[in-house]
Amino acid sequence: MSLNRAPAHVVLLGDSTLDNLIWVNRSVADSVVGRLRAGLREYFAPAAPLVTNCAADGFTSGDVLRGAVPAVSGGARAAAGEPFPGWEANEIFRPLEALEALQKESAPCSHAVVSVGGNDFLEALSGQRPLAETAAEFSANLAAIIARMENTAAPPRIVLMLQYRPCLATDAEGHGVYRAIDRAIPGEAPPLAKLNQLMESVYRPILAAARARRIAVVDLPRAMDPADPDLFVNQIEPSAKSSALIAAILVHLLASHDFAGPSRLYRTDAAGGFQSELNDASAPWTIRRA
Repeated sequence: MSLNRAPAHVVLLGDSTLDNLIWVNRSVADSVVGRLRAGLREYFAPAAPLVTNCAADGFTSGDVLRGAVPAVSGGARAAAGEPFPGWEANEIFRPLEALEALQKESAPCSHAVVSVGGNDFLEALSGQRPLAETAAEFSANLAAIIARMENTAAPPRIVLMLQYRPCLATDAEGHGVYRAIDRAIPGEAPPLAKLNQLMESVYRPILAAARARRIAVVDLPRAMDPADPDLFVNQIEPSAKSSALIAAILVHLLASHDFAGPSRLYRTDAAGGFQSELNDASAPWTIRRA
């Protein structure tokens, strides 16, 4: 496959899946954005794309859509020389407005990566609201985020990143995601199986929408092994090892995906190789890896 348009400026939007600076000892080099820049420099040298991080640790889909104060990582990112674009301390940061502002500059956004949803469901699992209500609102917010990007003056090529599953081994000392899943979803199935079923029910209609819009997809639920504690910090955050994995998939996708062609899902397999498959309506998406 060949690129319909090579990336010139990649913008990241979402939560700590892409804004994991504080979880890798505030090292930009070990963060997703740092690893992505390094990978893109190596592949696309000497004309490496710009990478701007508009993702914010702690943001929900509603925060990405409407804006919020990036209280978790705002100060750390400013201190690391990686500030939120156009943001003043303690003010509301609006990622979509930041992206729209970039479209008016000399190096507009050519590709946008969106990864959000984990914090929506963490709120639901903490008992703040029902899972079904959260799933419906998340889906509506994500559709609105994508629609707004598609309606900008110079629409970027969109990459949708599905959220990974949290670490199994650290559930007791972490956020207790699997214990919360077990309480929230009735039945005798193990908590991981319940989470798989929840993610499949939430993501299948979203993947159908991605198929209709020819959106490329990063399939993190099948790329990140929840049984590998080295991929995680505090059970739910991406480690430096995850930064490298996520960035590698993105570089592979940006280098090989035909954005004029059909929607495809990209991931790594258990052996560390890259896998790509059609986002096919005849084969419903299923989490097959343990």
